[in-house]
Amino acid sequence: MLIDVADLRTIPNEIESIILADFSKLPKEIVDKIKNNNICYKNDVRCAIEDYYGPFSYLSEQFYKRLVFGMESHELVLYHATKMLRKSQILEQGLKTNEWETYSSLLIESLDSIGFDLQGKDEIMKLVEKEYKRKYSVASRKAQLCFFSDMGQINQEGSAGCEQFCESIGGEVARWALKNSHPELYAPLKNKGEAFVVKFRMPFADVVDFDKETILYQFVSHYAAKYFFNFKYDIQFTSMTESDVPKENILELIPYTKEVNY
Repeated sequence: MLIDVADLRTIPNEIESIILADFSKLPKEIVDKIKNNNICYKNDVRCAIEDYYGPFSYLSEQFYKRLVFGMESHELVLYHATKMLRKSQILEQGLKTNEWETYSSLLIESLDSIGFDLQGKDEIMKLVEKEYKRKYSVASRKAQLCFFSDMGQINQEGSAGCEQFCESIGGEVARWALKNSHPELYAPLKNKGEAFVVKFRMPFADVVDFDKETILYQFVSHYAAKYFFNFKYDIQFTSMTESDVPKENILELIPYTKEVNY
């Protein structure tokens, strides 16, 4: 089943049943403690249930094991923001995790198309590689593909939304490496190319293991908000995968035309 968190009707009945059944078994004193919280914002809901349903808590370990097992036979609708010279690359190749070999070859192709001379191109690649190695210097960190759960996470007030990845060819690594120290090299990467959001489908099983419970906590919080407080809680999350997304799983390419400047 394909789950789109923007359409709650797509959430499998088995997932809702696991969550609501667990709520119904809570002792009255715990239910009273939860309901005694004043709920004005989404974070209030999470705070109210954190002690009982927070991810990675030993109290909820078996509960989340059941949820993960139930979700791993389903797929999610997800989004990835980017900027490239050619959107057709996504339709031809799908989405790739950012191993240096893949990332650098796409960046070099873009630099060649923009018209950088050899000296400029070498300088950019040297600086970007240094920043890339800094980001991935942690031994356990692998190449990844980041995603978010719905288009409402674009242009969020008060924080850098997911549209920040539409700012430049080369993404955040190129921005960190070049924007402040070498603006003349960064400007062509920012001013060229097409910014867009990729809508795609991906098995829940391909989400990185350390984030699965965190994502499911959003589902739990949604149902808790309704069950205990009659409060509307939209499911939203960001996460990553260490797997490529094949071209047949690409659902839509959504143009992003607003100015992005982080």
